[in-house]
Amino acid sequence: MVSVRQGDIPALVAGLAFMIGGGLIIVATAIDSNPTRVAGFIALTAGFAILAIDRYRRQKIPPDA
Repeated sequence: MVSVRQGDIPALVAGLAFMIGGGLIIVATAIDSNPTRVAGFIALTAGFAILAIDRYRRQKIPPDA
């Protein structure tokens, strides 16, 4: 089971929001509108980056800090 501390919630919500938003943009523009699809991929990548940075930050800080 994954434990989530209260300080981790904003980063998790932001990362998931970017990923869901980016995915929805990509799906919504599957037919045309290439620049908008690029924006969706950028948002999706930003979501992954937020989650990765948060995970790295949590590894550097001891759990009881």
